[in-house]
Amino acid sequence: MTETEERRCPECGETFVAGKRSRKICCSVACSRRNWKKNNPGYYHIVCDVCGKEFTHDSYCKRYCSPECAAKGKKLIKQGKLEHRKKSKKSTSPKRKKVDKLAIDAAEARAHGMTYGQWMAQKYIKGK
Repeated sequence: MTETEERRCPECGETFVAGKRSRKICCSVACSRRNWKKNNPGYYHIVCDVCGKEFTHDSYCKRYCSPECAAKGKKLIKQGKLEHRKKSKKSTSPKRKKVDKLAIDAAEARAHGMTYGQWMAQKYIKGK
């Protein structure tokens, strides 16, 4: 028989039963996804093809910063003023660069006069 323990979901606060050796930390798949997205924010800096605004997203395929720009972009594609990505071999948007979360945290630590470890410890304490 496996030993079980009662755990508390970090997203909704609901208690659930999991095996002692289980790596399960959330009560459901929906809570797991919310928890993952909260702890893993967007990794890519992307420039909107319509308005030129820079935004971050976890998918490099994202093309527009908002639903409004997406609607405008689709109209522009139909009018032939904006190229559809699948038709063109060369991308018209600037090169998208992957953001290194570690480098961002290290830069923030330096800006606050701390080491990376001190900065992460402070963020961890504030999160509790």
